[in-house]
Amino acid sequence: MMNYKMYRPIKACADKAASYISAGRETDRSFYNCFEWYGRYAVAVTLYRRAQKRPDTKLAQNLFKYLCRHALLKDVEEYKDWDDLEALGQHHKEEELKDA
Repeated sequence: MMNYKMYRPIKACADKAASYISAGRETDRSFYNCFEWYGRYAVAVTLYRRAQKRPDTKLAQNLFKYLCRHALLKDVEEYKDWDDLEALGQHHKEEELKDA
């Protein structure tokens, strides 16, 4: 079993998605997997925050070609008070498991 405290799934998924977006690569199942689990909101917000910190990057230039501007900005607003996005991912995981 993977130790959640050692493995940072939000960062790993955000890094993978950022590599696709920055390179302008065609998306595939691997890319979409970054957004198909309990951390999807945190991954999207992470990408947005990275793009805002460095607006001169390909990530910033390409972000809205890959992610819906309206949905992403809604998530950014909703989770603006979350500094620890790994904790946000864990929060959503616990909520989904509770509802299951």
